Amino acid sequence: PYLMGRLNFGGRNYTSGSISALAYWGNDTALVGPDPVDWFRTGVAWNLKYKVFDFYGALIWDKISGLSAGIQPFFDDNAFGATIEADFLATSHILFSFRYDQLNAGGFLGQRENAKVITAQIRYYPRDNLAFYLRDSHNIEEVSLNPLQNFRNFITLGADVDF
Repeated sequence: PYLMGRLNFGGRNYTSGSISALAYWGNDTALVGPDPVDWFRTGVAWNLKYKVFDFYGALIWDKISGLSAGIQPFFDDNAFGATIEADFLATSHILFSFRYDQLNAGGFLGQRENAKVITAQIRYYPRDNLAFYLRDSHNIEEVSLNPLQNFRNFITLGADVDF
């Protein structure tokens, strides 16, 4: 089962927002080693808009249960993720964004890696459904071979099209 609730607020004086919460649980939804495990996820998310500013974030917690006794000493059954972002509409065509992401991974103790990334972005909108962007994501953690950490700075140039 998956449950979600959302509360919208504001709509006056150039202010609006929402708060959401979710819960998900499932039996035998993943395999850890040869054994199926149960997964429980909870989270909250929020959004606040004020004039040309847009702030939002999310927190997600995961808990795995049903691990076999032989795997339990070598496996972290908890994980946590967080993100927070602020957007600023500088003109009718230019948007600046600043974001922080954190992942405290679960999993096999010898394989898991945590990640912390700060991202700055500028987006140019020549039309409502088209954006060009330049983004720099900076890894705060130690650089490693893990895909979550195998960069110091990751610079991206791209385009988004909305149909």
